[in-house]
Amino acid sequence: MPLSERSIRVNYFINEEGNNSEAWPTALQEATEKELVMSAYGTLLQYLRTLQIERELVILKNISWYDPIQDASSLVLNGKTLNNLGVLTTPFDRDPDSTLFLMLNRCITPFGKRMFQQWVCHPLKDAAKINSRLDAVESLIAQPTVRDQFSLNLTKIPDLERMISRIYAGSCKVQDFVRVINGFKQIDNTISLVRDAGLGEGIVGQLISNMPEMAELIDYWNSAFDHAKAKEAGLLIPEHGEEKDFDKSQDLIGEIIADLDTLLKKTRKELGSTAIKYKYIDNGKTIDQFEVPITLKGIPKDWDQISATQKVKRFHSPEL
Repeated sequence: MPLSERSIRVNYFINEEGNNSEAWPTALQEATEKELVMSAYGTLLQYLRTLQIERELVILKNISWYDPIQDASSLVLNGKTLNNLGVLTTPFDRDPDSTLFLMLNRCITPFGKRMFQQWVCHPLKDAAKINSRLDAVESLIAQPTVRDQFSLNLTKIPDLERMISRIYAGSCKVQDFVRVINGFKQIDNTISLVRDAGLGEGIVGQLISNMPEMAELIDYWNSAFDHAKAKEAGLLIPEHGEEKDFDKSQDLIGEIIADLDTLLKKTRKELGSTAIKYKYIDNGKTIDQFEVPITLKGIPKDWDQISATQKVKRFHSPEL
């Protein structure tokens, strides 16, 4: 069943004024009066929800009108044509490994494979663009050392396309966030390799010139938090000086720990027992308590007993 207009608005699109249609992407606003379009969009949204990826995709607001005929820079091939040509599937139950895509595919990264599949299904019809691609291929073939190193670098890049969408949606694991940072390091190294090789003409040159400068951002994220703890324990712990509120809370915690340590030493001295210790029971009701041997005498009258076992008693003191 297609999702309602209210469900789309409340769950995905929000602006400063709250949940309202003004926060919708322009194309979706234009489609509100088109019942069939909205019904089809709602059905697509429901399908993405069953795959548990709808939030990551929809909140990006990357929604536009699809007009394959008017805006196409490539041939428009329908499913039947793709099947008859054996592009992604083979007609008449022929060898499934003999599809055009599988025969041509040499992609190393998952997002590269997805892009190449789009290219195969939407072949260019502009001769100049076709020749530009061929020139780029020839320039890489002419420098096998650079090509091999370039390929090796690509194997170390994770599926950034999907991971970045998870970061945007706030559903990315800490370890994956570290992998994204390392992936951008690898991209920066790879671009430097191609730039130093002098492949600055045509498509390759355009790609290099359009790449943003990432060194400063990479340096920041390298030193912004403890990468070892992030990988091992899944914890993002900012380095000192990166987050003022976090630093303030850590300083306060440090002061409290020091005060607790001083209080414990004082209590042990006053009651004459080094067996006294703190006990924390995580049941949502009790906080830190003094745990003392059940035989200990001279417990202050203003201490409140919380619990006891055969060997120890546990108390809250006013100061604690």
